[in-house]
Amino acid sequence: MKKVRQIALPLAILFVGAGSAYATSVTKSSTKDAAEKLGYRWNPDAQGVKCIQSEELCTTENTGNICTVVEGSTTHQLFDGDGIPCEQVMYRIQ
Repeated sequence: MKKVRQIALPLAILFVGAGSAYATSVTKSSTKDAAEKLGYRWNPDAQGVKCIQSEELCTTENTGNICTVVEGSTTHQLFDGDGIPCEQVMYRIQ
């Protein structure tokens, strides 16, 4: 029984450490993807390119508040301009 404990305890500590390291690396890589970027607004009336860049900095990380910009009396929701423009919702930076 003593031999089992001598082997099992170090193995358990090793697996807990490896699991923690993996969880940390996954968290770091997911927050790296959520960079601050300029948001883009959709303008269906525009000629040619309908996804127009704004001056508002937003993030792709869901902060709970959608990024918007007010132009005149109209509020526009902002989207990510990378990849397929004006499809991914952008969020306010906290």
